[in-house]
Amino acid sequence: MNSNQQLHRFIQIAVPYHGTFSFSPLGLARIYFVAKVDPATRTAVSIKLKIWNPRQMPNLSTWLRELGIAGVICSDSDSQYQIALNSETIWVLWRQQGEVEEVIERWARDEIEPGTSVVITSSLT
Repeated sequence: MNSNQQLHRFIQIAVPYHGTFSFSPLGLARIYFVAKVDPATRTAVSIKLKIWNPRQMPNLSTWLRELGIAGVICSDSDSQYQIALNSETIWVLWRQQGEVEEVIERWARDEIEPGTSVVITSSLT
């Protein structure tokens, strides 16, 4: 490898489309923003929509793991689903607010204040 080339390892973060991980009594969110974050530059290099189809993959935490997701950022409070996500080594950051890209960038810059009770929004909605 050329000495000027750098090997980057990206971290993938999922954010539910409406910010909410679960909808009572409807169940879990099916549309997610998946951000690829470059830890070297502390920025999101891409954000794409992914749709979870529970008929093809009944277990959301398994689907997220297979996508290579390291963590989920959402506006919910703690949930029973955290156990399943943690068993797939996926962390969850609860109670966050802002545009999806803004929340991802704050996380990448380590500027998230845990415990904030807020709502995530999207300019695409």
